[in-house]
Amino acid sequence: MATFQSMIRTESLRVGLLTLRANPLRTILSTLGVIMGVGSLVSVLAMGDGVEKFAREQVAKTTDVQAIAISPNFVQRVDGIFVRRQDVVQFTRTDLDSVMAAVPQAAAVELGGSGGTIAQRDTATKGRGVMLHAFASTRAVAEQFAASERRLGSGRLMTDDEARRPAAVTVIRASVADTLGVKAGDTVFFQRRPFTVVGVLAREEGERFEAFVPFGTTEGVIFGFAGAALPPQLSLVARRVEDVPEAKQRAERFFARRYGMAWKERVNVVANSTRVEQLTQALLVFKILMGAIT
Repeated sequence: MATFQSMIRTESLRVGLLTLRANPLRTILSTLGVIMGVGSLVSVLAMGDGVEKFAREQVAKTTDVQAIAISPNFVQRVDGIFVRRQDVVQFTRTDLDSVMAAVPQAAAVELGGSGGTIAQRDTATKGRGVMLHAFASTRAVAEQFAASERRLGSGRLMTDDEARRPAAVTVIRASVADTLGVKAGDTVFFQRRPFTVVGVLAREEGERFEAFVPFGTTEGVIFGFAGAALPPQLSLVARRVEDVPEAKQRAERFFARRYGMAWKERVNVVANSTRVEQLTQALLVFKILMGAIT
């Protein structure tokens, strides 16, 4: 039986080769058609995947659509009047890991505050106003700067160890370095507290007057209203645009468990829901279009 089946396969192969040899032009054209068809299909699919990946990368780098802001409420309404809360939530580095574990859709969770003054000498009675960003993140420092497209001009970035300790080091914008006349290796003073400039960012058009320090070194150097320190804020970055709604819901459930039914009076969890919905629909339409072309 096996020998008979082998004979049939051999005879079928022989007949097929004879048929192909009898019509060489048709054979070549048919083979070419199959090759072009498969090549076109692969090209269209690859192009679609490439365009979608590029679009997602640009959305993540140039917009805050995938970001979810989590900020403490530092005022409360009493008899129709807004007054400052005495029990303002103070996020710490421990909250980074807690929120990250509670929201698996998060690519990173960051903690920070901003606002302060900077001077070249500790004897300066009045420094220059600067957007002083104090941050901690579940991402590496280099990855965090790369995600926001901040490029290093000279010196170095602070290390992950310096960010965790935290160390009195800072990375400043080129505009800050020019205004104060400092460079990498020099010392600057935030509210008369010394910080070593370890790096200066590359110059950018229209850049803001900014400096970056590790979270934890900023007690007494970040100010808000009436000289009081602004409470630090958490920022959650979703892995994909489509993950934002679920990530926001999980974050809300996390704070509901922590602060109870009145959690909305303690913290605000905000996402750009309108933009997220628009982008999600646009990506869906693109996928349908590429599927139709394929």
